Amino acid sequence: MNRGMKRMEPIQKGTCEDIDGILVVLKPPGMTSHDVIAWLRGVLKIRRIGHTGTLDPLAAGVLPVLIGGATRVAQFMATGYKKYRAEILLGVSTDTLDSSGRVTRVVPEFRIDRSTLERVLSSFTGRISQVPPMVSAVHYEGRRLYELAREGRIVERKPREVEVREIKVVGFRGPAGTASKGDASQGMDGDLDPGAPELVFGSRVIVDIECSSGTYIRSLASDIGDALGTGAHLSFLVRTLACGFALTDAATLEEIKESVDRLGRPGMLLPVASGLRHIPEVTLAGEDVMRVQNGASVIVAGLHHYESGSLVRLHAPDPDASLVAIAKVVAAGEGIVARPIRVFPDAGRIGCRGFDHRS
Repeated sequence: MNRGMKRMEPIQKGTCEDIDGILVVLKPPGMTSHDVIAWLRGVLKIRRIGHTGTLDPLAAGVLPVLIGGATRVAQFMATGYKKYRAEILLGVSTDTLDSSGRVTRVVPEFRIDRSTLERVLSSFTGRISQVPPMVSAVHYEGRRLYELAREGRIVERKPREVEVREIKVVGFRGPAGTASKGDASQGMDGDLDPGAPELVFGSRVIVDIECSSGTYIRSLASDIGDALGTGAHLSFLVRTLACGFALTDAATLEEIKESVDRLGRPGMLLPVASGLRHIPEVTLAGEDVMRVQNGASVIVAGLHHYESGSLVRLHAPDPDASLVAIAKVVAAGEGIVARPIRVFPDAGRIGCRGFDHRS
């Protein structure tokens, strides 16, 4: 959980300290994920808040933020595959593997055809090994790697296995593209040359990437450049999907602030269950809701397809349909025996009073 969640601040009149839910933020470039949390804490005047996974300061995109009781589901949130749109600048390598670093290598003369690029990109799909960059948050002997990097230290890092499901070329910018003055930060699709038959120094390759959690896109960009023999670095990055939330679900900081000023709470707050859609939903009988809220196991009849050890979401019956608990299936037969492992007394409410709760 984010360190910022440990800070306790006085509650001010008119705060939304009693809200629970998920706020999908469109993180702007230039802010750290911690900066976003600190900003939201100031706007919402709330203690319990944290994000589900760091996004690099230079990157933009989807940053799911857990508020209030939603922080209790962090370990159950989908941490599987994420999606990015990345811009890779060929011919220039940096010590941080992105545009914030010091240039370490320049290859001014090369010509790469489209078929060579596609062949190299395909070699980076599937299960691959990555060495965490020195500017990452990985721990080394009790310290973060980026802390050591700031001191000019480089230490040996163990490779990690990740999975890249797909790398798809979207288009090109720079010398090989139609928009030589373009930049990926100016739009997701505008001014892209879909063809670019030949790539040269300064060409920018825009790709869509689907990969497992823990994949370092800056390392991927650098490794692709090395495989092409040109060197490369990550010049821009947008995370388009995380924890099942897409860009269309995300709100800017300005939109959030306007909503809080107008409504007294963020109107785009989503129910806790929206972050748990990967966990199957089971509806309880009315008489079982109180038992589950007291921590007791219950038998849910008529369900045969859940395996012992799997997780289920226990919801109250309609019309409330609120999230009551996350439970583990401990036996299966004519029905399932579900043992609560995380109970929500306020049943996944959103807003300052609470209403509605299904995903």
